[in-house]
Amino acid sequence: TGALKGRGRVVELVGIGTRLGARRQGVATAVVRHLVGLARAHRAELIFLTATSQSSGERLYHRLGFRVVGEQQRWRFV
Repeated sequence: TGALKGRGRVVELVGIGTRLGARRQGVATAVVRHLVGLARAHRAELIFLTATSQSSGERLYHRLGFRVVGEQQRWRFV
């Protein structure tokens, strides 16, 4: 699964994931490529996503042309 958030020049890919039984079969690759194609069709100039470091998709995103440009801090209310 996955979706686009935003329209126009800046678009984020969100909710990217596959069911356990469908992993390692190219499903996530197809989803990300499809979403990037949709973003480009909407003339996006910046396409980004947010993922935790060492996530299961890290190699996939890198292979598809995404590059790490920064890191986020995680905060929790206690």
